[in-house]
Amino acid sequence: MHHPTATAAALVVSSIGLGMSAVGALDRGATGADQALIVAAAMAVTAGAHVLPAITRSTAGRGVWVACMAVALYGHASFLSAAAQRAGDQRAAAVQPSQQQQALREQLAALPSQSPADAAAALASARSRAAASGAVLARCEAQTPGRCATPRATAAAASARADAAEEALQQARQAADLRTALASAASAHDARTDAARVEPAAAALSRLTGLPAAPIQTAAALLMCVLIELLGALLWRRAIRPAAAAAARQEIQTHDSRDRDLTDQIAHLAGPAAASIASSSPSRRPAWLAQRAAHGLGRARPGAAVRRPRAAGLRDRACAAADLDHAGPAVAADAAGSASAADPGRPSHREPHCATDPAWSPRDRPR
Repeated sequence: MHHPTATAAALVVSSIGLGMSAVGALDRGATGADQALIVAAAMAVTAGAHVLPAITRSTAGRGVWVACMAVALYGHASFLSAAAQRAGDQRAAAVQPSQQQQALREQLAALPSQSPADAAAALASARSRAAASGAVLARCEAQTPGRCATPRATAAAASARADAAEEALQQARQAADLRTALASAASAHDARTDAARVEPAAAALSRLTGLPAAPIQTAAALLMCVLIELLGALLWRRAIRPAAAAAARQEIQTHDSRDRDLTDQIAHLAGPAAASIASSSPSRRPAWLAQRAAHGLGRARPGAAVRRPRAAGLRDRACAAADLDHAGPAVAADAAGSASAADPGRPSHREPHCATDPAWSPRDRPR
């Protein structure tokens, strides 16, 4: 009986598997010709993995199916890995930097780019010059009071430069602190980006089980590949096997019809008695009945080998044929259609040769 539902489901699953193989094969080719050939080979292997269990059960067929399964699983795994990577890149690109990170960048842009070490060295130089200018001013005031305008201006300028260098050092240290905070914010952003690359289900299972997310994601992809291949193979076997079974049943019915035709012909030749024997089991091919009809309903020629029926049902029919030997020469002549079969001088098989006959023994088996 045909199963349209199984056929439709098999077509859907096989289409999914072929599509996965085709897209996964596109990533393994550079030129158009390479991609076309790789796609064709991957689709052929996937189709073989789905259909082979339904059309062959030989050892070679099973070996080819195992090889097709391995190659198809590799192609599906390649597709799922590439698809997961593309989806992870999209999720990572959607992660926006935090407002704190933006504020830190703006503050850092407003500060000088001088390092704290350079600012400290400039401050030390400015302080030494300010100290030297102060010493000169002090000597001038000690020697010529009121006439030290130039040393006083020089000392004031040196002191102002020292104050500016100290402020620059503070700004450099503040910028260093901002850079440290910005680096921490960038690290947090990178962590969020990496977390976004992982599938949410795999991340949840990782938090639940404590296992890394990458092996969980890989195991889930492989399980999906195996299920797609096995489901396609089972559905195609379900869809194709009933058609083969229907063909076998049709062949059996044809053989039964031929047997019935042969039984009718034998009944026409052998008369009503042979027809009653043949009608007792019309499902078997009555070759033994045709042989007995040709020999005259159990009257075998001297020296002819008679096949003993193997099954119990055939023994019963042989016994019934032997019982009909008492029907007389007229019945034998009717069955064989010759005058010689009605000769009463010919040996009869009425001797004990049936298991139901009390006088039967194994040595009485026909030779």
